Amino acid sequence: MMPMGKEKGIQPRAPWILTDHILSQVPAALVAIATVEPFSQEGALGYLNHTLDLILDRIGEGIKGEKGERVLISTSNRWEAPWILLYGLGPKEDLSREVILEELRRLDQELQAIDMKPVAFLLPGYDPYRWGDAVESAQLLLEGISRPGLIVNPNREVLHRIHYRVKGYFNYLLKEESG
Repeated sequence: MMPMGKEKGIQPRAPWILTDHILSQVPAALVAIATVEPFSQEGALGYLNHTLDLILDRIGEGIKGEKGERVLISTSNRWEAPWILLYGLGPKEDLSREVILEELRRLDQELQAIDMKPVAFLLPGYDPYRWGDAVESAQLLLEGISRPGLIVNPNREVLHRIHYRVKGYFNYLLKEESG
């Protein structure tokens, strides 16, 4: 008789990883960042623009943040991840749980097609758009994205709240304490 949890053919679900790495140092193949209308360079997008030689200033006029919009950006070896994917959620004032979940499900199908692993995600709609809270944004990621990835947030308190309040399986990948 096999021990519980070791049944033949059943694989344990791979965990999502919570990380406090800064975006440019996240060990992923792709970093996915949500955008909204009107497009702006707040928060993580400002950091992206600054670290990649004003890339958004150069291509920004074409980025709207519309639902379904996808912009793939090469990091040219300036970030650990070689690619960044900006995905549009639509108008900021229309953000809701349903809208974000719909766009995450659409994104999930597209990510499966390109098959890059692992994918790191900022919490959708949470920073800098301040829709909902970090825990709710993390729940939406787990509902909308079928393959585990990395959830990136530099605030360890936020990561711990997600770990303890979201039903899922998480590991941590924390940067070393400065010392």
